[in-house]
Amino acid sequence: MVSQMHHCLILMESLRLLLEKASQYFGAPFHSWQSFWFAVSAAPRAFLDLGSKTGWPYFLSSLLIAWVIFRRTKDVHGCKSFFAFMFPRDIYQHRSAVADYKFVAFELSTKLLFTAPFISAASYAIYKGLHLVLPSVPGVWIANPLARGIAVSIAGVVVMDFGFFVSHYLMHRLPALWQFHELHHSAEVLTPITVYRVHPVEELVSGLVGAMVGAIVGVLYGSAFRRETDILTIFGVNTIILGFFLFGNTLRHSHIWLSYGPVMSRLFISPAQHQIHHSTDPKHWNKNFGYIFAFWDLFSKTLYVPEHRETLEFGVPGSNAADFSTVPRMYLLPFKKAGHVLATGVGSLRHTLQRYVKQDSRLQDREREAVGRSD
Repeated sequence: MVSQMHHCLILMESLRLLLEKASQYFGAPFHSWQSFWFAVSAAPRAFLDLGSKTGWPYFLSSLLIAWVIFRRTKDVHGCKSFFAFMFPRDIYQHRSAVADYKFVAFELSTKLLFTAPFISAASYAIYKGLHLVLPSVPGVWIANPLARGIAVSIAGVVVMDFGFFVSHYLMHRLPALWQFHELHHSAEVLTPITVYRVHPVEELVSGLVGAMVGAIVGVLYGSAFRRETDILTIFGVNTIILGFFLFGNTLRHSHIWLSYGPVMSRLFISPAQHQIHHSTDPKHWNKNFGYIFAFWDLFSKTLYVPEHRETLEFGVPGSNAADFSTVPRMYLLPFKKAGHVLATGVGSLRHTLQRYVKQDSRLQDREREAVGRSD
């Protein structure tokens, strides 16, 4: 009895702390004008902060890589100037690109006010909940600080990338989740802005999956190192992620073909491989789910390594381009489609159960008839 009361008190205290933490997340953007302005000005910071995947150094490095590609393929692309090669009008003035600009401007300006606090609170709840119930495991204490830093830096990136792979895989495989991920794939042209063409529900799923994976690894981390360990960073960014971002990351959503070759493309996902992921060609469907590492796709047999440059068309086959032509539709239509999928699934399940009940009823009637005849 005392033990049960003790567990109840622990649970109530945990819930109190969770609610307190959630209120902090939701209230943080509204504590002051300074915090509010910080939240609504997230759009320009997405291109200024080094921690952002679209930070200005990564744009500069991508421009340099694109210039090398421009020079090496000048006999093929037919562009007289590097500007025309890098920013073709038919792509950057396309209706899909214009829809991207509007959606991303609104999404980034409101994300820290509403979406991000909800994701943070839910992720925190899952992380803490799993961390409490998961058992500790024996580990090896790594004494050397540099070795610990390297190990944690690599493990952190691998764990993050695995969480991304799992959530991305689920977005494609589960019909209800696909209705939200379809927004990203509905882009008919790719520009660096397309990376932010992501529905808040997709971000929530990714955050929750990341929290689950992080909780499990957190137990291993605590057992193995048993002390605080600093991640190796440059300008506050994980060194591995920094290197990945600098090597043409912003070209993933672009028209510029950059392949890492047949060997490295089995270790890292190249911009060309992610462009293939967006392709409407049936042979490219559900390929290259990974973000940084390619071995997740290799293990799940979803890896596609191009042997040469391929001509690609982007979008969702059989879809109506007008479905995601405005910002309200980009937010609301996925809910409508997901609701239809869920309603269809519930109806199918109900029909199956009714058929099972009828079959069971017939069997019982036959059994009673057989018993009656025997009597």
